[in-house]
Amino acid sequence: MRALVSIQRLLLASLLAALAIINGGCLTIGERDFTPVRDDGRATVYVYRKDGLLGHNLDLEIKVNGDRFATLETGRYHVQHLAPGELSFGANAIRHEWPVLSGVTVDQLQGNTLLTMPVEAGEVYFVIVEEGVGSILLEPVSAAVATHDLRTLRSVEEL
Repeated sequence: MRALVSIQRLLLASLLAALAIINGGCLTIGERDFTPVRDDGRATVYVYRKDGLLGHNLDLEIKVNGDRFATLETGRYHVQHLAPGELSFGANAIRHEWPVLSGVTVDQLQGNTLLTMPVEAGEVYFVIVEEGVGSILLEPVSAAVATHDLRTLRSVEEL
C-alpha cells in the first residue's frame, strides 16, 4: 500500500511539472534581461511568437505592407525599424516535412490574418503572433506584456 502511495505522489509530481512546462509561466529557465532598442527617426516594431504546443511544424512568414518582415519559428522574435505611418501585417504558414497534427492544411491558414496599425517615429511597438486550430492571430500587445514574454525568446538571427 505504501508503494502505491509513493507511485501516486510521483505521478502527481510529474503531472504538475509537465503542466508547468506547458504553461511556461512558472519556469524561469533561459530567461534573460530584455530591453527594447529604440530608433528616434523610425518606428521600432517587434513581432514575436511564443513557444507552445501548437505550431511546431509550421513557420510563419510575416509580411508588413506586403513585404517580407520575417519568418518566425515558435519561440522566436524579429525587430525592425520602419518608416512611420500605417502598417498592415499579414501571416502565411510555411509547412515543414512532418504532418500537421491538427489535420489543418496550410492552405486553410494562408491569408486569414491581418492587423493594421499606425506607428510613429521614435516609438516601440510589439505584435504577438498566435496560432490556433485553423487560424493565425496577429495582435498588438503592451510593452509590459511583451517585455516579459521576450525574456525567454530568441531572435531569428540567433542560432
